[in-house]
Amino acid sequence: MHRKAMTAALMLGLAVGMTACGPAQPKAAGTNATPAAQQSTAAPQTPVELVQGSLDKTIAAKTSKIDVLITVGAPGTKEKTAGSGVVEFGTPASDLTLTAPKRHEISVGSDSYEQKSGRAWKKLSPDDVGAGQGDQLDMLHFLQIASDQVKTTGKTTIKGIAVTGYTASVNLDTAVAGADPADKPNMENIRKSLGKPELPVQVWLDEQGRIVHFEMALPLTYQGVKVTTDTTLTLYDFGAPAQIAAPKV
Repeated sequence: MHRKAMTAALMLGLAVGMTACGPAQPKAAGTNATPAAQQSTAAPQTPVELVQGSLDKTIAAKTSKIDVLITVGAPGTKEKTAGSGVVEFGTPASDLTLTAPKRHEISVGSDSYEQKSGRAWKKLSPDDVGAGQGDQLDMLHFLQIASDQVKTTGKTTIKGIAVTGYTASVNLDTAVAGADPADKPNMENIRKSLGKPELPVQVWLDEQGRIVHFEMALPLTYQGVKVTTDTTLTLYDFGAPAQIAAPKV
């Protein structure tokens, strides 16, 4: 029973992608730009504005390296999946090497591919366990609908990058209302399982307002078993070379 619950939690957790917000795209150069003379006198952004605008600033970097850690825990057991690679924000696309089990995953747009050790590439379907793991960035869209209750947690250094931490809450009722029909059942299941509308998240931003570190704990209940999926993403080396293409299957 715990194995089924953990599998269900993993699939739900990875399907939390906020298509309700739509893929954020970087603004064209000069669009809504503030003249330099005005920038010097503009009021500093509030924590809410910084968090809600962080995904746009991250996407503007076009690429980065990424570390992923997913921990799924049920009573008496815990499983971890770790990985690293590179992402392209515009497509979006990602190329990751993951553990437990060891495999290579590539995602390009809405398509995901997997290659396990010694095997040929396989295109994953939505029914495949772990399908879409390569596009963990979807859950960063949650930051765009963060509530007004954003708090600063302090400054630190991650991957040699000076960052400021923030805690925020996402209103899942808003997420459900704006979700695409294909995503709405997952969002409704998460909302029902949590038993409350607010989902807390933590994020650390660099001096340019880009997302460097993101943490989210997603507690779920599956057939009476309580399962928690903890997701941690770390982005660094913004602008790193990336040429991600779908493999031949």
